[in-house]
Amino acid sequence: MIIVVQTLNIVMTDCYSTKSYLRGNPATLQLVLHLLPFESIALVTDGNMCQSYLPGKNVNVKLHYEDISFPASGVPITFKYAYNVEQTVVFQLSQADYDHILDYQDAMYELWFDTNFVNVNNSIDTISHTKQNGTGCFQSLYMEYTIYSDIIFNVVPNICQVVFDGSLVVSLEYALNGANTEIVIEPCQSGCEPTEFQTASSDFNQIRKYKLKRTPGTEAALQEFYEQYVKNRLTDMHLKLVYNDNGIDSVIYKQIEDKRAVDTWGCRTNDLFFYQQATLNPNQLFVAFRIALANKMMCDTHNATYVAVDVYVKDQFTTFRKYDIYDLETFNNQVGLQFDLDDTLLKLRDQFSSKTNQLLVFSFMDSQNVIQYEVSSYGAAKFGCIVSAALLTYANQTCLRVQYDQQPVCKQRRLLSTDYNTLSINFKQNNTIQCVGFYDFHQQIDYQVFDTKCFTCADFVGQQWGMEYIGYTCEENQQIMKSKIKLSNKYELTFGIVTNLESSIQNGAIREDAIMPILRQMQFTSIVLIVVVIIGVIWTLLQFRTRD
Repeated sequence: MIIVVQTLNIVMTDCYSTKSYLRGNPATLQLVLHLLPFESIALVTDGNMCQSYLPGKNVNVKLHYEDISFPASGVPITFKYAYNVEQTVVFQLSQADYDHILDYQDAMYELWFDTNFVNVNNSIDTISHTKQNGTGCFQSLYMEYTIYSDIIFNVVPNICQVVFDGSLVVSLEYALNGANTEIVIEPCQSGCEPTEFQTASSDFNQIRKYKLKRTPGTEAALQEFYEQYVKNRLTDMHLKLVYNDNGIDSVIYKQIEDKRAVDTWGCRTNDLFFYQQATLNPNQLFVAFRIALANKMMCDTHNATYVAVDVYVKDQFTTFRKYDIYDLETFNNQVGLQFDLDDTLLKLRDQFSSKTNQLLVFSFMDSQNVIQYEVSSYGAAKFGCIVSAALLTYANQTCLRVQYDQQPVCKQRRLLSTDYNTLSINFKQNNTIQCVGFYDFHQQIDYQVFDTKCFTCADFVGQQWGMEYIGYTCEENQQIMKSKIKLSNKYELTFGIVTNLESSIQNGAIREDAIMPILRQMQFTSIVLIVVVIIGVIWTLLQFRTRD
């Protein structure tokens, strides 16, 4: 009889330990109940129902807090009992319910065995919530890709106390047709770099690269991904790591914003190309590529026929996109890209912050418009302060007169004399801005309302940004510029101002020969008026004398 009572007690209370605990994960909104085997269960030899009768039987589970239970209703959570084995039970909560129980320190669990024995109610020994925030485990991340081929995720991890137990699954997650889809990133198998993801139990804090390779198994998935990416370069995507942490499916993930095309053609590394600065000016969005020079490709373009330019400027709430296709010759001759301000750009400028970014992607295509190669740049957009400017040229000097926006960001802006500033002279023909000449100067710019700077050729720094392309001296550039002005019916003269803080293209220029005749006419008119006045005075005096 005593043995029977002991057996019933084991069934009701002692199949699981009073040390069983509950652990929660705020990131996944999961509570995991860890049912530990009764510590002395193996010592029970007579009538041990946990060993002889319960294995394989269904067990229903419910979790009770002071004023709320899980699951609240519907299908119960059920598992099959296994003798002397730890059992984990996962409760998936809503955000509201998780927030509600987050600070509770007491809870109990209830079990219904598939037998005629009474239900088991037991208190939970400890309740804890993981403090691991998976969104903060990467200090930095950027994606490198070769179009329609491999993708490399370069990371710098923060020190996160995570241990992978062999259950780790790494994937590229991205939005597709309103839902998320994933491409699994397999561990490296051969020829691996020391800091590359190699096994499902790798040391997270030592991994610097995750490689998604194009293989027969991933080819179709990568093709679908790239087709989506080309349509929208801002497609929401994450690097995602899922692993088991004491029964909880924990997630480490990081949004991928910085996407860089691998520069296999050597175009990005060319010093003259891809300066890549997008500036939101008061009257325009201007994107400069080669300082103030034409967009001339200095690398081997492998017989590319067209260049597709995909420009994004965005903040947290607003996105501007412009997509244009140029034949390579037109793109080479143009100076940067210029877009008129619209409502979207005005909104971006009005709410401009340090998180206003640019993404520039250049796709080189063959005659069939098939992308052969891409190069890209991601970074902070610039805030332009130049409202308008005039360029005045004289026989011995050039003067730049600028009006600046008086927003606070502009009033506080000042360029030190050691900074490079570039003044470029361009002309526009058939909607294409072409470069005539340019000059680098080291002069301080004060962002007051108006500022005028005058230069002689001796004041300009040498033309180190592309002598092999322009090939003119300062004096020769001035003569070319003046000759273009004379053809005002064919050419619209423009000039560019490029600094390390902004860049813009401005219209209008005045040369000395255009204003001196006006001054001489004004001088002649003044002399005539003076003579007339003097004659009038003399005539009046003579009239008074005659009367006398």
